[in-house]
Amino acid sequence: MVTGALLLASIYHTVLYTHNPRQLIASYSRYLWSVFVYCLIKCIYFKRIPSVSFFVTDEALQMISFLFYVLFSRVAMELDVKKDRLAYLYCRIAPVVILIYIPLNGLLHHLVTIYHVGRSLFIATYIGIRILLLAGGFISLLTVVKRRKDTYFKYILYAISAMIFFGLCSTMVQLFWWNRMFPNALTVLAVGYNVDVYFFSASISYKMSMETIEKERANQRVLEQELELQKNKLEKIELSFKIREQERSRIASELHDEIGSTLSSVSILSEVITMEQNEENKTQMQDEIKGDVRVIMEKMDDIIWSLNPRNDSMEEMLLRIRQFATTLFEAKNINYIFDFSTEVFSGNLLTEKRQDVYLILKESVNNVVKHSGCTEARVSAKRNGDFLEFSVEDNGKGFETTAAFSGNGLYNIRQRAKNIAAQLVLKSVPGIETSLKLIIKIV
Repeated sequence: MVTGALLLASIYHTVLYTHNPRQLIASYSRYLWSVFVYCLIKCIYFKRIPSVSFFVTDEALQMISFLFYVLFSRVAMELDVKKDRLAYLYCRIAPVVILIYIPLNGLLHHLVTIYHVGRSLFIATYIGIRILLLAGGFISLLTVVKRRKDTYFKYILYAISAMIFFGLCSTMVQLFWWNRMFPNALTVLAVGYNVDVYFFSASISYKMSMETIEKERANQRVLEQELELQKNKLEKIELSFKIREQERSRIASELHDEIGSTLSSVSILSEVITMEQNEENKTQMQDEIKGDVRVIMEKMDDIIWSLNPRNDSMEEMLLRIRQFATTLFEAKNINYIFDFSTEVFSGNLLTEKRQDVYLILKESVNNVVKHSGCTEARVSAKRNGDFLEFSVEDNGKGFETTAAFSGNGLYNIRQRAKNIAAQLVLKSVPGIETSLKLIIKIV
């Protein structure tokens, strides 16, 4: 019955290995087949398997099963070279000792049987190999006890304990009760194999089920991460559409409020100038029309520039400020310095915020050129942690900051800074200098 159970277990784990080719299952299948072959042949001959020349078949087959047991237990216990040095060393040495013992036992058996010499040495080696196997069992037991909190190692602990107990009992029967019919050593060992196989099979089944559960959890985590990524992508797409809508609204507002009103003014002046008789008034209105057209062209140029994807970076924005400021400063013979830190180029701002920063700096440069009366100007940009700092400074006549926002230009600067949640710091010392600093957090 035990042999039949071993055959079923051997077939099952061999088939299992074909679907799940792991070292643990492979080593366990080899162990099961070795035990099955030993038990089958033992059942056929019952008492003792006939020896062949120097080869003691009975003892050799039993030792081979123990050899595969040691190889399997090394894999099953998941030994660590540093933490489990003794068990690891035993599992390396024991197979070699067993392989040496098998032919040695056959030679000693031959000497005892044919020449009637060396009986004591034969018994000593017989007992010695079993002491080695027993010592290995206890070493394995101590190794597994340290990990008994894990259910998998609990099953291994029970299996090793059963093998030690029934192995001892089988040896005692073989040495001291061998001439009795029942229980014989094979029966005791067969029961031990049966219990051993039960717990080892349970440990492998548990480990595989836990790995399946963990794999499912890992797949679930991957799925959740993919869903989160998809969610983030959708949010980015929605944000992108929202930004585009805001940008379209901003452009429409600028076209309507600023360019539209200026065009209306040009249209009115054009109608009035045709009826005006006074040449001086005509010249004045023509100058106004020219000024309005220039403003419209500048605003349209800014809008077209902001819509171009190639200009959608901090570096391009600062380059445009440099070009704009250079033209004005040189026209007014103002000495100028641009101080743009390279760290600023990596600062990421939303398109609409970057556009407002550009317009604030542009308006500030305009104010310096038109109203400061300066001889020197400085435009700078730097990064301070998570913040970008932009500043426009001059050595002009300055003004009273309490009345700083009475003009339309400074009012627009303040409103734009407020719209993008930026901090605006304005300092002016009449007759000495003026500085405007804009501080905004990076996205």
